[in-house]
Amino acid sequence: MKPPRSALPKPRYVLREPLKGGVAYFFNVPMWARAAGCPISNEPLGVDYAKAVERAETVLLPAFDSWRTGGKSDHVAPPTKTVFGTLDWIFAEYCADRRYTKLSVRQRRNHKTGFRLVGGHALKDGRKLGSVRVAAIDTAVVDALYEKLLVVKETDADGNTIERERRTTVNNAMKSCRRPWKIASRRNPGKVPHINPFSAMGLVSSDRVTPTSTFTELQTFRAKAIELGLPSLATAALIGWESRTDSAEAMVARQSILPRLHLVRSCARRRRQERVATRPIHLGGDRPASVRAAHLPPLPRVIDQPRR
Repeated sequence: MKPPRSALPKPRYVLREPLKGGVAYFFNVPMWARAAGCPISNEPLGVDYAKAVERAETVLLPAFDSWRTGGKSDHVAPPTKTVFGTLDWIFAEYCADRRYTKLSVRQRRNHKTGFRLVGGHALKDGRKLGSVRVAAIDTAVVDALYEKLLVVKETDADGNTIERERRTTVNNAMKSCRRPWKIASRRNPGKVPHINPFSAMGLVSSDRVTPTSTFTELQTFRAKAIELGLPSLATAALIGWESRTDSAEAMVARQSILPRLHLVRSCARRRRQERVATRPIHLGGDRPASVRAAHLPPLPRVIDQPRR
């Protein structure tokens, strides 16, 4: 569990400096922006937290973003506040809860993606689903939403319309919306319907099989990686491909690959032993004595060359 926050959150590029009687806040333009000629200068924001945040978020940061984007951020509408009792409000309640803030950055990002996919769905009257009150969202609405989100239509380079199923993405979005409903109901007793429309949906996982590469494709990939100066990537791809056991081709190719893989692993093991052996050993006093291992040959850069 993360320790409790010891200080109030700060806006971007705002520094907190301790004083004898408290803390002071400063807006500090990053070095890369100064080198690029940013006209915004550093500015003291005083000791009042609320005024410092207001000054940074309403004046300094918008001006900095306008310079950084060349004026494009001036036309971006500010985020609107969520209305109480709507689906977006449920998402906001969950994001403010400790059970969300303790998640990893990757988990929070995945949940946010699901919230945008569901809450940003456009209805027939032009509204977003996130602006609909939760009392009007039942299991029938969610099931219909699932079917609409499941298939996406795209246009290829020739102008043909292609339908593509995104079952895994939509399933994850439904699962992400399930927990916020429960958390908001617990944080606001009597304000959220007890029946969670995102629960017990009977989600079915995708049956699409991930295609596997052939040995010829592996060799092509390795040759290109070595050409680009990435021999380690080529070796990693070979080791990963060699670990497969679901292909007769892998079994045949493994007979010629395994001896050279054992050579690479043996050299790597000896390298680690060499690093341990060359660490300084203090025998007393201030004079360290080093024990050095014998010189080892360099690791082979390409391990699929014919053996001599």
